[in-house]
Amino acid sequence: MTDNDVLHNFRDILRKIYQNLIKVEAHSYDDWDQIVENLYSITVMKTFFYKYYDSESLRFESYIKVVPIKDNIRIYDIGCENIVDSRIYRDSILVFKAFGDSINILTGGISKKDAESVHFNYTEVVAHTDGFEASDKFLFLNTDDIKFEFVKGIG
Repeated sequence: MTDNDVLHNFRDILRKIYQNLIKVEAHSYDDWDQIVENLYSITVMKTFFYKYYDSESLRFESYIKVVPIKDNIRIYDIGCENIVDSRIYRDSILVFKAFGDSINILTGGISKKDAESVHFNYTEVVAHTDGFEASDKFLFLNTDDIKFEFVKGIG
């Protein structure tokens, strides 16, 4: 599996189980956090561990880099989808944070009615514009416009 395949597999799992989690009231808050963190650990990080294992592979500084694959990418910001030139992020380090739909915050409260419309077609990323500093900005990018790459820890 490519790094991209690993993350898309994780997203597919979330898509498949989410409607069932609504039925048992495990679709938000701590229940959601625990489920998604465990699934991420097992389906993403464990896969990368076996794929890249060596003594330096999964150091604390490892992360999943997000790379635009199109000249124009869809970004969700301030309540609507916009198309922006991906080159505006060429000097940024884009780091995967979570899959979501950019509207609903699953780690907080969400009604069952709103939960039924949740999809996982956006990726929340942290844009580090000046190394890993306080200039970070959170963005939602359309997952079809990006790819994922595992970056091994250094140092």
